[in-house]
Amino acid sequence: MSEIRVTTISDTAGTGPVTLTKQQAAKSWLNFNGTGTIAARDSFNVASLVDSGSGNYSVNFSNSFSNANYSVTQAGGYQSGSAAFSIVTYNHNTSALPTTSQYSLLTDSGLSWGPSDLDYVLTNTHGDLA
Repeated sequence: MSEIRVTTISDTAGTGPVTLTKQQAAKSWLNFNGTGTIAARDSFNVASLVDSGSGNYSVNFSNSFSNANYSVTQAGGYQSGSAAFSIVTYNHNTSALPTTSQYSLLTDSGLSWGPSDLDYVLTNTHGDLA
C-alpha cells in the first residue's frame, strides 16, 4: 500500500497553490448567520453575501464558474430549542436566476411557509470554474 503525505501542493511553477478548475472538489462553500446583520462564519470562494429581505440572500463568487449550470447544495436551521426543520431553495424569482458569478437563495422555517431568516445557512457548489 502506498501513502502520500504533503503539506502543500504547488502549481507547476512552484509559485502558488494548484488551481481547482476542472476537478470535482467543491468550488465554493459558505456557512453564515442569516438573522439580524448577516455575516459569514467561514467561506471559500465567496466574495460577498447580500441580504435582499427576509430569508432572501444572494451569494457572489470570488472566482466565476464557466457556466450557470453548477450544482448548489444547501441546508439551514435555527439554534437548538427552536424550529426543528428548515427549507432552503434556489430563489425561483425569474430576476434572480443563477449566473456564472452569483446565485440567490430563499430560506423558510417551515413554520410560516414564507421566507424567514435562519440562524444557520450552509451552502456549497460543484461545477467547473472559468
